[in-house]
Amino acid sequence: MGNADKKNSGLIDELVKRVNSDVDKNTQPYNLFTMWDMSENDHTKLLLSLLRFKQGNEFVLIQSFMKRFANEIGISDNKQVKIYYNRKYVYYKKNNAPGNSFIDGLILIKDTNKDINGQNNNCAIIIENKIKDAPDQPDQVRRYIYHMQVNEGIDLGNIWVFYIASDGSKSIDEKSYNPSDDKELSLKIDKQSQPVNKNCCIGERFVELSYKHDITSWLREDILDKRIYPESLTAVVRAYLESLEKDLFNDRANEDLYKEILQKVQGHSYDP
Repeated sequence: MGNADKKNSGLIDELVKRVNSDVDKNTQPYNLFTMWDMSENDHTKLLLSLLRFKQGNEFVLIQSFMKRFANEIGISDNKQVKIYYNRKYVYYKKNNAPGNSFIDGLILIKDTNKDINGQNNNCAIIIENKIKDAPDQPDQVRRYIYHMQVNEGIDLGNIWVFYIASDGSKSIDEKSYNPSDDKELSLKIDKQSQPVNKNCCIGERFVELSYKHDITSWLREDILDKRIYPESLTAVVRAYLESLEKDLFNDRANEDLYKEILQKVQGHSYDP
């Protein structure tokens, strides 16, 4: 072995040791999520289970989620919170034939007190999960919101919709929300629109997010980095975050080290 080869071999040995050291520090030896081919419904169920977490009497993660991505929302003691996974409801097609539909995730916040006008300040948080980039159905989001208004008696101004795609490359199909010929379903989601009738526009309460950029950041910064939650919660979040970043989005923690090793071995840049 020549001097150059010996030097190169020594560099590689050093880099491999660094990789192994980082793997020992950063990688959990057993992660159920990396072994589980999670469906879109599984991801929804897990997200809702996190949002169901309470510290004392407070739904701290619902409030954290809302504060980060939309409007800060208070959940006082006089409000009842119900969280539904795959909530079934009945809608009617144009020929008046009933059909079943399901809302991926739904959080209903019901106010048990009434204001001076006898009205309740009820809220609805709708989660449409598109982590697998499934296609949008015609009238899909519009029907969800209409159902909240008519069947749950919630004012449009108290309805939020979170449309969560995989990496942000998918956006909602306009057929899912554009105003239709059916006046009862008429709705605008365009954030730039200035409708004459505010009752037909959800505006900034429609929020498009991605798992790759938004959900992973929320899990890391608002839950793990806070260091205020029990290990029973953070262990699940840590494992799920690792699964998202390393398996779903192929964000390997040691990618730079792998590149450096191959550059030394091959003498050229590494382009995966």
